[in-house]
Amino acid sequence: MTFIKNLKEGRFGMEGTFFSPLFNQDIGLSIDKDVSVEYAEICINYFNSLGEDLVQAFCEAAIRYCNDFLVDIGEETKDFATYKEVLKLITPSSLMIPEAEQGLKPVVHMGFECEWEVEHGMEIVIRDNKLLYLGAFNGEYPWYDYESKKKDFWNYA
Repeated sequence: MTFIKNLKEGRFGMEGTFFSPLFNQDIGLSIDKDVSVEYAEICINYFNSLGEDLVQAFCEAAIRYCNDFLVDIGEETKDFATYKEVLKLITPSSLMIPEAEQGLKPVVHMGFECEWEVEHGMEIVIRDNKLLYLGAFNGEYPWYDYESKKKDFWNYA
């Protein structure tokens, strides 16, 4: 099954879009040079098949990031009736497909624009059915051992 639309050669590899049911929109896609379209589709399918527990973990971490950031800048925190309400404040900008390092094991490495942090946005890494990183966009390495970063104050995962 082909998930990728508008695939073309980009500056650093291939670029395209794919549809995300979670966000109900097309999302940009950036595929590193020398990465197969097959592997990109594995990662897209993985993202589009995230279980509700992972979606909840992602949303709850985004709420923590949002409110912590708002406190830091002296603004009122936000209340959310349900965890998914935070998705209204988040716009996915790109799913980045890195070179596979562990066979064809899928990884979600994604950047977002977010209402509360317009300068840096937000970044996530999901691998092995775990949210490993959620915080400001810093260009994280998706294959990093995030267990040591779980205690860092800037990782809201």
